[in-house]
Amino acid sequence: MNILVVDDEAVSRQAVSEIVEAATGRAPSTAEDGLAAWERLDGGEPVVMVLSDIRMPRMDGLELLARLRGDRRFEHLPVMLISSAADRSTVQNAVRTGVQGFVLKPATLDAVDRVRHVIDQFRRSLLDGSREAMQRLGVDEGRFRAYVDALVTQGQSLADRIAEALQAESEAVFKELVAAVHNQRMAAVTMGARRLEQVLGAVESGLHGFAQKDRSALPASLACYRLNLYWLQCMRERPLDEQLK
Repeated sequence: MNILVVDDEAVSRQAVSEIVEAATGRAPSTAEDGLAAWERLDGGEPVVMVLSDIRMPRMDGLELLARLRGDRRFEHLPVMLISSAADRSTVQNAVRTGVQGFVLKPATLDAVDRVRHVIDQFRRSLLDGSREAMQRLGVDEGRFRAYVDALVTQGQSLADRIAEALQAESEAVFKELVAAVHNQRMAAVTMGARRLEQVLGAVESGLHGFAQKDRSALPASLACYRLNLYWLQCMRERPLDEQLK
């Protein structure tokens, strides 16, 4: 599970990184400002959450948040803001833009619980209605976990096939892939992975558009698909019964 900490102050960056490691058991990746963070995210680095300082050069935390929310790849990516001066107008602006929470400077141990809470909320959103799905499928949590693993593995293979077809601009292959994407979309519905189902719908539309020479939307949809598969894959890192509480 990769979390990105963004802060231009080295001491603060280290302190927040220690909080993330205490909350998740893994050291985060780091960036020195919002622009560096954006370049890495836009370049394809997969993360499950961003913790960003507000006041930074080049691109501040609010600007980074707005850019993430304006890009459909990252519109659901959890973001927490770090600030030593969380004034009312800043908080209101961040909430309107879609922030998930705040960590105040200097960072204290209660920030560990805040980070864990945001991660847990995000996990639950990835498999909305998982208990209902288990009942519908007639399986226990262990079998359901295997189904989630299979959905992710199949999705990664499918994403690779789409990327290869996009590179080759093979319309015939793209038409064949429409059925495969539709089948995984239905599997996502059955599993309760509604967000993945929505992303697959965009991929399916992009495949149809490719055949109609409208190829502009498919690369972004494919990138969004890969990121959502990564998020779902991170579900494996914690016992499913704890995730679904």
